[in-house]
Amino acid sequence: MDLSGRRNLRSLCFLAILSL
Repeated sequence: MDLSGRRNLRSLCFLAILSL
């Protein structure tokens, strides 16, 4: 579960950077 949550956060961060 921890890995999934961490991966999701990383994905969100990446998407945010791309959005910028």
